[in-house]
Amino acid sequence: MEARACEEDLNCAVCHQVYRDPITLTCRHSFCLKCIEDVWPQVSDQNGFRCPCCHRKFNPEPSLEGSTPTVTCDHCGESQSPALKTCLKCETSFCPLHLKPHLTKDIFKDHELVDPPTDLTRRKCPDHKKILEYFCEDDGVCVCSSCGLTGNHRSHKIVNLDEAQDARKKKLKSEVGKLERVQQNCSIKDKDLEKSEAELKTITSELKGKLLQKFSERRKQLDKDEEYVLRMIDKEEHCRLSAIQGCSKTLQSMVEQLNLTKEEAQNLMEKDCISFIQNSEALTSKVIECQKIKYPDTPELALNLSNVSQLAKKKMEEMKQYDLAIVQVIGSYDRSVGRKESAGTTPPQRKLASPPPPQTSMKVLFQFKTWK
Repeated sequence: MEARACEEDLNCAVCHQVYRDPITLTCRHSFCLKCIEDVWPQVSDQNGFRCPCCHRKFNPEPSLEGSTPTVTCDHCGESQSPALKTCLKCETSFCPLHLKPHLTKDIFKDHELVDPPTDLTRRKCPDHKKILEYFCEDDGVCVCSSCGLTGNHRSHKIVNLDEAQDARKKKLKSEVGKLERVQQNCSIKDKDLEKSEAELKTITSELKGKLLQKFSERRKQLDKDEEYVLRMIDKEEHCRLSAIQGCSKTLQSMVEQLNLTKEEAQNLMEKDCISFIQNSEALTSKVIECQKIKYPDTPELALNLSNVSQLAKKKMEEMKQYDLAIVQVIGSYDRSVGRKESAGTTPPQRKLASPPPPQTSMKVLFQFKTWK
């Protein structure tokens, strides 16, 4: 790696100098804290704030919090410049300026440079305080050279870190490949669910449409039956009322005739003695005869609804056909959306047997009181 390339990694995109108080936006572009505070007003408008590099919008303004690197150069003294690399052999962190000797001089070519760790002790053996350079296959831990020669791992299988890293990368890559297959299966199942959702909505819409039609037909027929039954009851009522009215007229006529006879008797009694005697015998006979009149038969005060009852039963039986048709429509759609038992496979539609016809849904009760 060249020193210039390393130095550019820590250059602010605004001032093109090494970061001072660096901050990182969510778009992953970094700037000096002062630089971004100065440039914010220039790249912002009423719609929000923008990144000076990628022009991504932020609304509201993102918080400007400090970010990595937090490790400082061990050779800068009070200036505390941020470190670019750490030498594991020297156990020292360097800024771009002080890193140049490690990049250009042959004496340092075997020194391993890594990104600055926040805690270098994690790279040292806790027993021998040496840099971890090997890996114990038996215990699965990183060890130093002394651990493999005289320490607890001297009889174990020890490999260098590069070999251990390659083996674990291969294993991780294999597992990630399996994870991708799981992800693909999840995507396939999710697409199947989307298809099932659309199919379910279509089936539900069809079912509702057919049920609306069946219930509409049922209501129309019920309205017709209601109208017909009520018309028959009106007819029976009219027949009974006609009989009552006929009997009433006969009685009224008889009352009028009796009133005339009474009036005739009253007039005769006011006449002279001879006239009364001469006509009284005949009138008395007439009065006696009027007392023997036959009253008309009083019509039965009850509705004869046997025909209506038979019709109602017939209509109820016919109505069962509509009820059964509704149940059959529902049954034909029951469980019609098959579950996906495997990717890309849809089991055949399963339909439940139609249940028996329901009990009569319309009960008509005719109850009449006999007038006495």
